[in-house]
Amino acid sequence: MTLNDLPEDISELKFFQKGTYKIKYYSSIGSTNDAAKEIAKKGNANGLVIIADSQAMGRGRSDHTWFSPSGVNIYLSIIYDLNTNINESLINTLNIEISQAICTAIFKTSMLQAYCRAPNDIYYDNKKLGGVLIESLVCGQSIRYIVVGIGLNVNVKKGDFPVEIQDRATSILIETGKIINRGSLICALLNELKACISFILI
Repeated sequence: MTLNDLPEDISELKFFQKGTYKIKYYSSIGSTNDAAKEIAKKGNANGLVIIADSQAMGRGRSDHTWFSPSGVNIYLSIIYDLNTNINESLINTLNIEISQAICTAIFKTSMLQAYCRAPNDIYYDNKKLGGVLIESLVCGQSIRYIVVGIGLNVNVKKGDFPVEIQDRATSILIETGKIINRGSLICALLNELKACISFILI
């Protein structure tokens, strides 16, 4: 689908096609991370952002299923070309810095003070609000690229979560009582990530 097909609440992303990022939108997808990895293998994809309105096979760390209903949350993956030596501490640092950038973007758009919980989760009031999944392609002794996957519960209602996670998951809507414009949050998120990624990967 083209950016002309964006849902109304993320339509401002049409104007974000500049500089560091280029956006590719899907109304539905298996997994944004899986799609991003396939694209990254072909090369020349630095800064490509895969955004989906829903995921059929969304996943988090250790292949845990990620609840991904349509029209209410954020599911995106970003490709960064690295060509750098393998360094586990770099990935760990990225996890921390990206999680903090997400919390900053959430606060700027909703005033909700979310916090990071190691290694890659976003929480509010001891309930999970989102998560980060970083995957990489290694060639020899180098990391060829990384894919940064982000899932955020934005406007999903408590009763719409599967029963088994209703007591440990939350959304910005649940905590603030306000519908959040997903496009504004994505733009804030990408701006925060641009700053932290540039700092870490220099």
